[in-house]
Amino acid sequence: MKHFFGMVTTSASHRYTVPAIESFFAHTPRDQIDRFWLIDNNADFPASVEAWPMVDVIRNPEPRSFARNLNEVLRHAGGADVLFLNNDLIFTPEWLPPVASVERAIVLPTSNQQVQYRQGTFDCKSSLDFEDYLGHEAALLQIAEQHRRHTSGSQRVLIQPYFCVRIPQRVYDAIGLLDESFGIGGGEDVDYSIRARLAGFEVECALGSFVLHFHGKSTWRGGESAAQTEERNRRYIEAFARKWGVDLARLLLVGDPEVVKTYGLDPLLAAGRFKEAIEIVLSRRV
Repeated sequence: MKHFFGMVTTSASHRYTVPAIESFFAHTPRDQIDRFWLIDNNADFPASVEAWPMVDVIRNPEPRSFARNLNEVLRHAGGADVLFLNNDLIFTPEWLPPVASVERAIVLPTSNQQVQYRQGTFDCKSSLDFEDYLGHEAALLQIAEQHRRHTSGSQRVLIQPYFCVRIPQRVYDAIGLLDESFGIGGGEDVDYSIRARLAGFEVECALGSFVLHFHGKSTWRGGESAAQTEERNRRYIEAFARKWGVDLARLLLVGDPEVVKTYGLDPLLAAGRFKEAIEIVLSRRV
């Protein structure tokens, strides 16, 4: 099965893009790649992509939201499964097979947001800058190998940001495109996961796949000011609450334990019965 890959680069995060693409092509089988779009969100990506003939640069006439960029990839997927990638990633050997093997689910790899490692002097913590990684390339490969040796299978997750997400054709055929009403970025991935679950699909983490995610380099740890981050967060949380209700927003966007307690969700969440938990909250929506 070939896949249609899309990656977005922004003015604030360009320095991460070339290492991401280099590691992608170093560790992704060519026979698994149908197309690769590099979406230049600000039409100012300075580097040449001639070294990667499979990369098509799509220059947006104006900056687009996360949801709109992903929707463009879905519209042009032509029946292929879609993998939508942040550009602040470093891919490691064998990252794709565990992600591609999970059926009937939106799937994401494991990253340093979920599991932190230390290898020698390299502290693979949850959020990193490029300088933290530079010079530790071999250590990351050792971490990824260690991770693969000890971890396999997949696990249902309540929510997972779409930093590196596989959306199978059967999922987007069934539930369509992302909702673009949430703003620049935030909330649209949680919304899509809810819609997928209600349609009978799962959201899973491929435990045997490991990628390095620098985290937030296009938004809150990149070009955004604190005021811009606050405004973006306010907009998508309010939009989400209007669509799904305040309590589901508190549960999924804020992680409010009072919602879990009020609705008695602990047994369902512990058992991975996330669809039932969501339906309970929705059924009591005021």
